[in-house]
This record gives sequence, C-alpha cells and structure tokens, in this order.
Amino acid sequence: MVLNASNQQVTWDSTGITVTDDSNTASKVKLMAGGLFITNDGGATWRSAVRGDGISTDILTAGRINTNEIYIYDGSAPSFRWDENGITAYSNSNS
Repeated sequence: MVLNASNQQVTWDSTGITVTDDSNTASKVKLMAGGLFITNDGGATWRSAVRGDGISTDILTAGRINTNEIYIYDGSAPSFRWDENGITAYSNSNS
C-alpha cells in the first residue's frame, strides 16, 4: 500500500511521475521507465539515482554503511576487502 504524505505534490504526465516536496519545491523525485531521477534545483537539472542496471553511487550520501564484509572487484578479481579487521588490498599477480 502506498500512502500519500501531506507535505508533497504528485504529478503524472508524459515525462513520468514527479513528487515535489511542499516545504522545499526545489527538491523533486521523478520516476520514469529509464529510472529514478532527483533534482534540487526545481527540475532545471536531473541526476540519475537508480536505473535498470544499478544504483548511481556518484550521488550517494550515507550516514552509516555496514562494513561487515565488503569486496571491491576489478572485473572478477577482488581488489579490496573491508571487514571488521580493516581494509585489505590484493595484489594483481599479472602486473
């Protein structure tokens, strides 16, 4: 079930579904077939937040990330591992 908050405007038109924050009308979220887009300038520019192929991390803001076990890969080979013991860097044996 989707509930409508009392502090937003929702419009649906040929560009998608746009949700505008009533307390800050420059802040909007747009949903369309190409993904989920956000703006903080009233819609003059839109940034991709989520697409069918993944989440855009170039605009990621996070207050807390659980680092129980994170691997960063270079192709299929791990480059870094981050866990409770810290960050481990792996050497590429082909270099």
